[in-house]
Amino acid sequence: MPLAAARRHPVLVAAATLVALALGVTGADRAVAQHIQHCTADAFQQATGTPRAPQVTIDGFPVLSQVVAGRLNHVGITAHGIPAAPADGRLPVTRLDLDLTGVRRSGDEQAARADSAKAGAFLSYDDLSSALGLGITVGDRPGCVDAQVLLPLVGAGTVTAKVSAGAANTIVFTAAHLAAGDLPDAGTQLLAKIFDQPIPLHNIPQGLHLDALRASASGLEAQLAGDNVTFRTGAPPAGA
Repeated sequence: MPLAAARRHPVLVAAATLVALALGVTGADRAVAQHIQHCTADAFQQATGTPRAPQVTIDGFPVLSQVVAGRLNHVGITAHGIPAAPADGRLPVTRLDLDLTGVRRSGDEQAARADSAKAGAFLSYDDLSSALGLGITVGDRPGCVDAQVLLPLVGAGTVTAKVSAGAANTIVFTAAHLAAGDLPDAGTQLLAKIFDQPIPLHNIPQGLHLDALRASASGLEAQLAGDNVTFRTGAPPAGA
């Protein structure tokens, strides 16, 4: 805009200046948010051993003021393929969706703490089958899973067990019984023992508690929640 025109339209000049400043602040704010998201994703991947970095989102504007205050209002993390060692009696988590509120750096430089958190964990039947060494599918009865087994020189059969949330973030199988097949009593008892011990979830942030568990068509769906939840960035969290 020529100088003479600018003098005739001071309101337009002021508006254009405010827009330019706003765009600059917005750009800087997004750059800070992207940097934090990248660092969080990298730390989570290192801590849990996921094959790829999770998706991280930071809500709220401006993020800069949240950083200055030392508290992020809301952070979302979606991770896939959190591994576990089957030999340790643990289950891998196929997908984990974390919803963290009030996230701040803990006194431990390798940890962050959220005022509260909710999470949804999905465990596919393929991952569950690999962990248990059985072919697991959804059961015919609500809340149950079926295990298809073939024991050499003994027989084949389908064992049904009820699945539910147990203490200390564990998955519990109860009321296991032979639903179909020709296994002798000894074989059925042997298979039932596989379901005797609770199976802990792996790499769940400390402070989250398993509230509900259901058997869906494709896997187990768990709901977790908690207060003062710790996300450890430098090493696997408690229970890992």
